[in-house]
Amino acid sequence: MSNRKIGLSFYTLDTDRYQDIRIKKLKKEIGCIGIAVYDYILCEIYRVKGCFLEWDKSTAFDVADYLGLKETQVNEVVNYCCVVGLFDKELLTNGRVLTSLSIQSRYIEMCTRAKRTDIKIPEKYKIIPEESPKLPEESPKLPEVCPKVKESIVKESNKEREKREIPPPPEKEDFSVFIEKPLSECSEYLKNSQEWKERFCMNNHYRDPALSPNTIDSLIDSFIKTLENRGIDKKSFKDCREHFANWYNGELDKKKRANGNPDKYDRKRQDSEQRKLDTMLEIATTGAEAARKRKEELEAAGII
Repeated sequence: MSNRKIGLSFYTLDTDRYQDIRIKKLKKEIGCIGIAVYDYILCEIYRVKGCFLEWDKSTAFDVADYLGLKETQVNEVVNYCCVVGLFDKELLTNGRVLTSLSIQSRYIEMCTRAKRTDIKIPEKYKIIPEESPKLPEESPKLPEVCPKVKESIVKESNKEREKREIPPPPEKEDFSVFIEKPLSECSEYLKNSQEWKERFCMNNHYRDPALSPNTIDSLIDSFIKTLENRGIDKKSFKDCREHFANWYNGELDKKKRANGNPDKYDRKRQDSEQRKLDTMLEIATTGAEAARKRKEELEAAGII
């Protein structure tokens, strides 16, 4: 009995996939490394099981080893993919499995093209809804409806169609984040923005492994005190988030310099200053040597 093939030898890609808002967010937050990790995992999903991938330490190691990354970076990308909806967050948390509705839909489409008859997705990982049974081509004839009843049915159906065709009113943009508020309200806003705190910690975890949504509140308090010491008493919520990120990066740089571990930008600046000093010393040495030789020539000629 021959083994039934589950995975795919190839799969299709949409040409507008990089216009997908989820892909754009992934690239903006993590960069091209995020796209590379996501594409590699997609290939493994379709190649091995066809529509899902069991996610554990060994799988994370394989991805990190192939792309030359750290496992923590790979896990960071996977978690962010769940945040934006590229992978199903619930199945990763409860089943340690990577999959999504679009992955399962494409798997069924590719199997149908390959004329596979036994297409199965494990029930515990299944997201795609069951297809409704097809109606027979010839349905039984319905009894004639009296004209009045028929007219009322037509009117009701027209009303239903009009309701469907009327687009919903656009969502109002929240302009309150641009209005300046007292620092006490800004502090409360930052501490209550759980989604922002989780994303901020995830994006900066590689620089500060101890950072978490629970410890960030004390940093927010320090940030607010710094603003108060500078005489700032109001800020908008949007400006407060951006200013906090810049302040936090500056505090990390100060800590690294205090520990004698400057970051790459400090090292570059120090190297640049050292090269300038070396160049100036070389020019001074060359000028002194040339002046000495010129003096000897003038003395030999009896001019001086």
